[in-house]
Amino acid sequence: MSNPYTDTRQEVAVMLATYLTGVTVYEAAPHTVGAPCVAVMFSDSGQWIATMGNLYLSIGCFVSNSADNATVATNLEQLVYDTRQAIWAAGLTPGEVSKPENLSDMGAIVAFIPIMVRADCN
Repeated sequence: MSNPYTDTRQEVAVMLATYLTGVTVYEAAPHTVGAPCVAVMFSDSGQWIATMGNLYLSIGCFVSNSADNATVATNLEQLVYDTRQAIWAAGLTPGEVSKPENLSDMGAIVAFIPIMVRADCN
């Protein structure tokens, strides 16, 4: 069964994949992370579906934490930069990027970029 929320989240993933080369783009949070990758996820801001079908989503940018700190920081900064450029190229507006989180159990560092996108519904 299809619905406008799922369709919109999947469309965002396809748009990002169009502009991000060499990076796997997931349409939902993956169980395991093959970094570097980007995932279109539900917003963690407390809002998800707003009036008039606006969706609040988070774009998770994941890089491996197995290198030295300087390399990890550079890799994350590059992925966040590239992802923000892809968001702009897709006609969307990126919000403020979250502080990076160390997901030691997944072997990754992640930072989230919030976006708001209109779903085709009300």
